Amino acid sequence: MRITRILGLDPSYTETGYAVINFTDLKVIEAGSIRTKPTSTEWERLSAIHDALRSIVLAHELSFAAIETPFVGKNPLTAIKLASVRGIGLFACHSAGIPIALYAPAQVKATLTGRPHADKGAVAGIARGITGFTTANHNISDAIAIAICGALKWKEGQLLHA
Repeated sequence: MRITRILGLDPSYTETGYAVINFTDLKVIEAGSIRTKPTSTEWERLSAIHDALRSIVLAHELSFAAIETPFVGKNPLTAIKLASVRGIGLFACHSAGIPIALYAPAQVKATLTGRPHADKGAVAGIARGITGFTTANHNISDAIAIAICGALKWKEGQLLHA
């Protein structure tokens, strides 16, 4: 399989970050976030995320998707919402025939910084240094970092399939 483009996805119920990067030079092709309206129903929000992700997936010839497995604290409702968004991401990619790799936040941090508990600023700084792409949006910078992690893990032969 020839790897060309990787989708990085940072699932979030309110603002899902995404990034498409070039595998060879790790440069950002497209990056952004999918925001949902707080006044929308749960299914309207999930549908909006799916439709946007489906458009992104179909617009690029993706080799695989790297999706972060959400870290959830003590709030079970947050866990359910994040799991739903993660499921939408998995479905959008899988239904398009795109292989999926899942990475925990600590794994993304360790891959980019060497420290599994690095702060978001350190991870964003490394991602910016690698790609040359600057953003103040942490969801987008997280998605870029996730895509870079996927690329580096692929190069190491450590792609983790869902």
